[in-house]
Amino acid sequence: MPEHWWLRRRATTATSRPALRTSPAARFGDDDYGDFCRRTLEEHEAVDLSRSRRFGQWHSPVRVSMAVDRDRSMVTHGHPLPCRSPR
Repeated sequence: MPEHWWLRRRATTATSRPALRTSPAARFGDDDYGDFCRRTLEEHEAVDLSRSRRFGQWHSPVRVSMAVDRDRSMVTHGHPLPCRSPR
């Protein structure tokens, strides 16, 4: 699972805004969430994802921030990357 992918996404988005060329080597699943993330970064943030790969039969990890009793935690759900080649 990509560690700290959310931090890389924020850094990627931030560097693409002042007209710098940004091209991360990220991993995306072939699920709806992976498609949403790719589409958002490419179309709305102008991030070049040509170095990124999409893995079939793998769903993208999801991380959420939960606040309980004035304490915030980050919870991640995901699976290890498949061993086969990306598509």
